[in-house]
Amino acid sequence: MAATEEGGHGDSPTIVNSGSVEAQPFTGPFFKKIGKRKREERDAKILVTADHGQTGVGKTAAAVYLAKVLDTSATGFSHEKATLSVPEFLEMWDALEQNSAAILDEAEQIDARRAMRNENVDASMKFQTRRVNQIFAILTLPSPKEIDSRIERLADFWVNVECRGRARIYEKKIHRIKKSVYYETLQTFEWPNMDKDPDYIELARMKDRFINDDDADDNWVRQSVSDERIEKAVKDTRRELRDEWISALKDYGMAGTEIAKLSNVDLTSQRINQIAREN
Repeated sequence: MAATEEGGHGDSPTIVNSGSVEAQPFTGPFFKKIGKRKREERDAKILVTADHGQTGVGKTAAAVYLAKVLDTSATGFSHEKATLSVPEFLEMWDALEQNSAAILDEAEQIDARRAMRNENVDASMKFQTRRVNQIFAILTLPSPKEIDSRIERLADFWVNVECRGRARIYEKKIHRIKKSVYYETLQTFEWPNMDKDPDYIELARMKDRFINDDDADDNWVRQSVSDERIEKAVKDTRRELRDEWISALKDYGMAGTEIAKLSNVDLTSQRINQIAREN
């Protein structure tokens, strides 16, 4: 992702959060733009990544803090508005009250190349067709390289965590002629230690269960991989049934040459005898 150092400042009011984060004005171009979107009853999609794909720099902490700041709904932000499940996130998007902030942690699951095992679902398309509901979606990803191109075009802002407690915020732009995505720097952003925040703690627990639970909702795989698995399973099953059938006919007393002459048998007598011996 390329970024330039020019960034407009806007003229809309700043946000004053009324949730669990201590009420204070959040100044700077990014918060002015968010304030303008709220006034115009628009939503925003925000990507949160780690600089150079670093781990342990606080992407989730940054996401939780931003959610607390940006959620100006009556109930404010809580961990109930965060998830690691793409289907749950999409359902949440339609159900949350206006001016809520929602977090999809580990959002690399939303990818045009991925689909459900049992249902061909293009997650990025479903995300694209979510109705506008004044929801401020915050999606965390390991690094900018994990951003699917179509999701990137839907995003409005990019928060790149440079070190623990500090990030640089960009606004996504699309070149009018080349139609390519580029970014303008808006501001730097800092947040406090979130280690004792109850919502951050609960989201960290959710992530730990997700990573270590073999039965977790991890069925989002690339469509090509899913197709390959299905094709292999079908071939393996057919081969097993064929071999059992050949062995049964041999046990019945038929010779390999006789079996090879049967309709729908496309094997030599030598191969038939070999299968019978192996089984």
